[in-house]
Amino acid sequence: MEAGGATTGTDSALASSEPQPSFVVGVGASAGGLEALEDLFRAMPTDSGMAFVVVQHLSPDHKSLMVELLSRRTKMRVVEAADGGKLTPNVIHLLPPKRTVQVVDGALSLADKPQGALSLPVDILLRSMAATLGGRAIAIVLSGTGSDGTRGVRAIKEAGGLVVIQDPQSAKFDGMPREAIATGTADFVLAPAKIPDQLVSYAAHAAGLVVAPTEPSASRSTAFARLLGILSRQTGVDFAQYKPATVERRVHRRMAVRQTASLDDYTTMLTQSPAEVTALFKDLLISVTKFFREPEVFDAVKRDVIPALVDATRAGDAIRVWVAGCATGEEAYSLAMLFDEHFEAGGRPRDVKIFATDIDRAALDVASQGVYPESIAADISPERLERYFVRQGEAYQVARFVRRQVVFANHDLTRDPPFTRVALVSCRNLLIYFGAQLQQRVVRAFRFALRPGGYLLLGSSETTGEAADDFVPLDGSLKIYRSSDSPRRAGMSAVSDRKHTGEFRPERAGVRGRPDQVGPRELLAQAALDALVDTHVPPTLLLDERHEILHIFGRPSPLVKLPTGAATLNILELVPPRVASMIALGTHKALRDREEVRYAALATEFGDATVIVRPVDAKTAPAAATTVTLLLATAHAATEGEHATPFRDAEQQISDLQQELQFARESLQATIEELETSNEELQATNEELLASNEELQSTNEELQSVNEELHTVNAEYQEKIQQLIELNDDLDNFLASTHIGSVFLNADLQIVRFSASTATMLNILPRDVGRPIHHLSMPFEEGEFLETLARVLRSQQGEERALVTRERRSLLVRVMPYAGEAAARRGLVLSFVDVTALRRAEQRVAQVLDALHEQVAVLDREGRVLLVNRAWREFALSNGGRADSSTCVGADYLETCRRAAKAGAEGAQAVLEGLESVLAGKTLAFEHEYPCHSPTEERWFLLFARSFPSDDGGVVISHIGVTERHRLLLEQARGKS
Repeated sequence: MEAGGATTGTDSALASSEPQPSFVVGVGASAGGLEALEDLFRAMPTDSGMAFVVVQHLSPDHKSLMVELLSRRTKMRVVEAADGGKLTPNVIHLLPPKRTVQVVDGALSLADKPQGALSLPVDILLRSMAATLGGRAIAIVLSGTGSDGTRGVRAIKEAGGLVVIQDPQSAKFDGMPREAIATGTADFVLAPAKIPDQLVSYAAHAAGLVVAPTEPSASRSTAFARLLGILSRQTGVDFAQYKPATVERRVHRRMAVRQTASLDDYTTMLTQSPAEVTALFKDLLISVTKFFREPEVFDAVKRDVIPALVDATRAGDAIRVWVAGCATGEEAYSLAMLFDEHFEAGGRPRDVKIFATDIDRAALDVASQGVYPESIAADISPERLERYFVRQGEAYQVARFVRRQVVFANHDLTRDPPFTRVALVSCRNLLIYFGAQLQQRVVRAFRFALRPGGYLLLGSSETTGEAADDFVPLDGSLKIYRSSDSPRRAGMSAVSDRKHTGEFRPERAGVRGRPDQVGPRELLAQAALDALVDTHVPPTLLLDERHEILHIFGRPSPLVKLPTGAATLNILELVPPRVASMIALGTHKALRDREEVRYAALATEFGDATVIVRPVDAKTAPAAATTVTLLLATAHAATEGEHATPFRDAEQQISDLQQELQFARESLQATIEELETSNEELQATNEELLASNEELQSTNEELQSVNEELHTVNAEYQEKIQQLIELNDDLDNFLASTHIGSVFLNADLQIVRFSASTATMLNILPRDVGRPIHHLSMPFEEGEFLETLARVLRSQQGEERALVTRERRSLLVRVMPYAGEAAARRGLVLSFVDVTALRRAEQRVAQVLDALHEQVAVLDREGRVLLVNRAWREFALSNGGRADSSTCVGADYLETCRRAAKAGAEGAQAVLEGLESVLAGKTLAFEHEYPCHSPTEERWFLLFARSFPSDDGGVVISHIGVTERHRLLLEQARGKS
């Protein structure tokens, strides 16, 4: 288990007075991510209080349309992220192309994407969120290829945030989701449309747990004790000695994920759900690490620690390294690489064995396989990547010769005994999760494990505490310590084995007294045990299934000799050939039959030798050691109790067989030489193919990255094309429904497109597209029409005119310049409206008015004459006027009345005042009878004026001759008199 704490920072909104986002959601996507993003934000409430930062792999050579496309799917504000921009609730911030983004102090910090290097913008964003926001960070990984986001979700989970992954079944490309799920950090695996509900619910429960815990402190302590008891019984790990705040924070996070309101409810859930126990256990054991974490520490180890360890180790002795809390193994492999680099640079070769331990079995499984996502390329130099890793599809595997140096094992620092005679202990960012007492016990265990002068590496926030006297700081800032040369004062019992009940259990070595001390009696017993082994145990070797020596007991047998040339621990290379063949045969039979095999009285140059091969009892050994054997090889005279081998009785037969083998070897030697020659040629060819393959692999990676970017661009364009298709369909349907004919002309007056209505008006056919419009035979006079087109194209000022076709149809033509941004798109837009029915209606109205005997005129609100009927015109002519006189269309009737009033005409002033009152809206109607005598007769007229019922205002005037009625009234008046 390796993890690092995260500090919780603060966000700022657009202004200090604006609210901060409750959570910040980092969304990562690549190929196929546009559809997932649309589904996500379509279902996301607009008032969640969260801020969203979206990172998608975009092509650097194309303008992104993401802002426009996402704005159509959500009512939240969608903006392009800007450097220094504040995170705002309910706003979606989109990363622009060719940039990376980080969250720093509640603001966005943008940087240019590095050229030529592996770019992982999703990881960059999520890791900055984890460091700045802590538990307020939420990571979402959507569709895409590759492994971008895997390191980021680990960091978010380590900081106590929420991790949501798109269900690979719903992803168009499942590479990124599957890699993120493989980290084991996913809290939810959902389709994009279902993610918003979980986010809102999680945020509500998380806020409720922080603001208003439901249990009083006493009951909470009881509930936590019960919860830790369930964890201890089901996982075998006692978290009671961990820091309470750390455990409580992780428990609250799981409560928010499972949406339980109280500790009692969650504890009940644990008793009923083993899966939730496993999930909580994983949350408490966040396996977060990376290769060469904190490079300055590894630089110091390579420069100062490894050379000192190699120089202080005698030839033939092994350098033992212990990586405690190794998580998924990156740090253990990093140390193995540093040792190899030292030996390659000319350092004295030594056998290095690295023991990497952890209590997280799932993490150990990953570590033992040594397969990591391609995102590790961001942490490892290209030279190390080429030398120490093998590419496997979209992943890298640690080279076999490196993996052989590292042994992974399940080990609990709080209860299992430490390793011994260790030259270097690395335990970084693990002690910070332990309580103070447990920290000191573990540090004492490390001191016991270290040989005098050994080194201890701790995390940046960790110290040796009360055991400071046992260590000399080599570099205090980097937390590198050297153990003192004084005898070890801490024993194996420093880390005691506790049962699930919490009771202390002494170690099997029989150490008594306080668990954190070892007295002189125990040290004397250990020295006596070592002396007995050296004196009475026969030369014994512990071998693995490959015949490699794992351990030597007693004094080495005289049969074992170091050969010249490359160093090896293979027993078959260290003993005489006849003994080697017996050992090979014996180990095979012993491991196969699980029985002891004994070969006695085998003649060698040291005398008769006895070889005993005994398999390790699987009942007492760990599962990984079931193939290990114990070999006892001695050179002495055979005793009577030992069984003679059939080889001594058949020595002559063996000699004959050896002669036959000699002939066969000589005949094979020539063949072997020929094969070696061919093999050298094939080896050279293979090297060339490997070099070509590496170049092709590099090219393939670049093409894959370009393919992702192009797929994103293509998805955006497809979305835009669909919008244009819909818009074009809407426009076509609109034009068809309005029966307005439209013709689009380019700058050369060639037809670009036309609507269906135009085809019936102008007899245009589809094959006419591209032809100049003057090539067509128009149904009206073309001369003035073409002149209008040329005039509008020059002036860029629209015009409107009425045309009458040969079939007596009336068309209203509007000619407008084409409004386009590019100069190349200049042209004209012609709109044809068939107004034949309107013109006919106007003619009918005119005919009706002309049929009236009354003189009718229509005035606008300014008093100008808009329309007169035939009777009005004839009256004007009968008075010596003209058809275009001051009383006909276009004349100012009010001005005519004013002139008549000044001339003293009877009734003119009254008519003027009455008309002005109606036009001003003061009265609805007005009538007045007045004389209008001609030179030949006396005439009287009745004028009736009424306001015109339209938005433009105006008045309708009618003149009715009442001369006869007036004369009759006069005669009646005279008769009475």
